[in-house]
Amino acid sequence: MISSLHIAESSPHLLAIDLGLRFGWSCFQEDGALVAYGSHHCGQANKLSAVAYRSLSRLPKGSALIVEGNGDLLRVWRRYAKKYEITYLNISAERWRGDCLSTKYLHDGRAAKKRAELIASRLIRARSGRGSTSLRHDAAEACLIGWWGLHHLSWIDEVTFQQGIDS
Repeated sequence: MISSLHIAESSPHLLAIDLGLRFGWSCFQEDGALVAYGSHHCGQANKLSAVAYRSLSRLPKGSALIVEGNGDLLRVWRRYAKKYEITYLNISAERWRGDCLSTKYLHDGRAAKKRAELIASRLIRARSGRGSTSLRHDAAEACLIGWWGLHHLSWIDEVTFQQGIDS
């Protein structure tokens, strides 16, 4: 569960969020190792605020947050990122999908989600050393959002990025 996210390293981490009251999330170390991922249901915006506060307060100095989505829920994450001096990025699904998925999946949301689940399962095995369990589409997309974010922030190089999505 994201609210009990345990960060053992003092090096920067990237937290990726596929926004909603039920949101997917992933957390990567700056070297591309996947620390944790999952799906979390808050039910209410005030509960989301508490989750965002606890999650971002645990991230080491120099960490980053990348959120796909917009609206009132986005403001909660942005506010706490600012409070904890965390680099903050907001992106659209089209932005990361354009780099992570081949063009044949870009015009069909259902096909894109299925493809994201497949790539994320491979990425989880390769970057965390364990297989994915009960991977919801929001968690899968959060893993790819995080992977895209690592590359966008230049924490991983182009070759490593492509290996992660092509494996």
